[in-house]
Amino acid sequence: MSKGKELAKELAEDFSLRTLKDFFFGKDFTEKEREIFIDLRREDLKESVLSIRQVAYKELEDIRNFNVYAIELKENITERSSKKKQFEIAKEILKAYQLTAGLFVFYPQEGKSFRFSLVFTEPYGTRREYSPYKRYTYFVSPELPKKTFITRVGRCEFRSLKKIKEDFSVQQLTKDFYEEVQTWFYHAFENYEKEIFFPGGKKEENLIRLITRLMFVWFIKQMGLVPEKLFDPKELKNIVKDFGNGHNYYNAVLQNLFFCHFEQTHKRKRMGKGRRLSQKQKHLWNKEPIQV
Repeated sequence: MSKGKELAKELAEDFSLRTLKDFFFGKDFTEKEREIFIDLRREDLKESVLSIRQVAYKELEDIRNFNVYAIELKENITERSSKKKQFEIAKEILKAYQLTAGLFVFYPQEGKSFRFSLVFTEPYGTRREYSPYKRYTYFVSPELPKKTFITRVGRCEFRSLKKIKEDFSVQQLTKDFYEEVQTWFYHAFENYEKEIFFPGGKKEENLIRLITRLMFVWFIKQMGLVPEKLFDPKELKNIVKDFGNGHNYYNAVLQNLFFCHFEQTHKRKRMGKGRRLSQKQKHLWNKEPIQV
């Protein structure tokens, strides 16, 4: 693992102002910690911020002043909460100091989740417009996978705004994701009978069906529509019989999540209701199928 990825991993797993400074020092930023005071014009923005600190700066190839700010918040954050409000705080800071771009790290307390966002302006006719608030940001949490953040931010050299945009862009993330899916597909196709087994049907159709179902199940997990314990190996040992051996997890959990969510509304979902579990599938559960 490269030095940059090691620093990103340390930051992701144990966030603090110290690990944040260490990360940017390793990326050739100059450390500069000072608390700043600006007039956040919106009352809801004022009420959500505990402190704003500049922690580092660097002169890029295409931007003279590129600063890093750490914004401590009064409230906890999640992957979907307050993203727009945090973006507005970043805009206020850029306006106050007449900056083109900056990196903004939002956190409720050290050791917890944080949001790592790039915000910038671009010329649009006779005016300047801000970057889309959903597009150039990472949410990092101790409870969530961190591979994408560690890989992309860890390898970013922060030499130019153009290159930083590429490492933060959702479009590039999407391209990388589909390349990984394609790689897995061809690997599974070549090792079909060794690593993956289907009772019948064509190999290509079975693999595409499997990928589609897994992607859908991951989507409803990320939306918070099913309990996290269905994806926690420790919890699954108490839910699925012989978890880790054979195909019990797929048959008892993943397959039924896929079909049940298509056939029922969210409020009425119950594992196996609407699409009945077979006696063989029921046998795979240590207990009764749990509510979802």
